[in-house]
Amino acid sequence: MDHAHQLFDQILQPDIVVFNSMACGYSRSNAPLQAILLFSDILCSGIVPDDYTFPSLLKACASSKALQEGKQLHGLDTKLGLDHNIYVCPTLINMYTECNDANTAVVCYNAIITGYARSSRPNEALSLFRKLQASDLKPTDVTLLSILSSCALLGALDLGRWIHEYVKIHGFDKYAKVKTALEICMQRVETWMMA
Repeated sequence: MDHAHQLFDQILQPDIVVFNSMACGYSRSNAPLQAILLFSDILCSGIVPDDYTFPSLLKACASSKALQEGKQLHGLDTKLGLDHNIYVCPTLINMYTECNDANTAVVCYNAIITGYARSSRPNEALSLFRKLQASDLKPTDVTLLSILSSCALLGALDLGRWIHEYVKIHGFDKYAKVKTALEICMQRVETWMMA
């Protein structure tokens, strides 16, 4: 990366594409925080980040366990309206998980799962829920509300039964909203089965 950085320094007016390449390289190197330092310089020069900027920077924060820098990048990413990028969302979750901020990682998962459920993309919501389960993170009642909505959209009886058991086993049936959503889900699944 030293040679690449020397070449980068020789470019009179580097653009965001060149910076993104450098950030990607640094995020995979043994000096990932160099990507963050370089990003500070780029911002001061007036170059505007794009969709491909933040995944590498967040990856650098994750591998360096740089939670505060990651949170600052997340805030800037949100401010610039780039936080819903398909490359940013998983990288954000990974960064918070790697930096041992499980609560924020679950909030990110919930936001994406809820987005999938609300945009009638139940398979994607369920797929992400399975990834959440496979991690060391624990779903919340908000997660379950979106999953129940997705199950109702699919009309899948076996899935509905599995979610019903999951809700009971993990104590989510104590939440009134989850109980109501579960009842609605099961009614819709039964309606689908009768049709």
